[in-house]
Amino acid sequence: MARFVHEFPLAEAPEADQYVQITPANYMKWQFTEPQRGVFDLSGGNVVVNLAKARGKAVRCHNLVWVSELAPWVTAGKFDNATLISIMKTHITGLVQGFGDSCYSWDVVNEAYNGDGTYSSNVFYNTIGPSYVAMAFLFATQAADAKGLKVKFYYNDYGIESELNFQI
Repeated sequence: MARFVHEFPLAEAPEADQYVQITPANYMKWQFTEPQRGVFDLSGGNVVVNLAKARGKAVRCHNLVWVSELAPWVTAGKFDNATLISIMKTHITGLVQGFGDSCYSWDVVNEAYNGDGTYSSNVFYNTIGPSYVAMAFLFATQAADAKGLKVKFYYNDYGIESELNFQI
């Protein structure tokens, strides 16, 4: 876990007390949390969670499914539809339940769309199709409900609100 500590210079900054929440930029992404299929490592995310708890901050956890920063085994796997759905469900369940009530919210899906409202090409879209977005939210909800967690779920993106032709 020591490999993560050096990357939080703002944690000790005086202005850190002006923030009400902390959002990890990378440590809850797939390449860090499930570097091998079915093998979870929450230590990086727990550094952020523990920092937030020590400072009395909420944690907006980021993210469950994104097209980038995936573990190499995900992108290189050439999985069929059913297998990738199962992998996605296992990953989402592992993180939602693993971090539990330490997260007041999750960015469930991150940047699934291009600026013009079309889906971005990625392993989930190319294998599962557009339903992967709804499935991710369903799996997150099921994982939270199974543990009685009260967590908010969000879709996270940038730049899409300015496109007049964007429709979901």
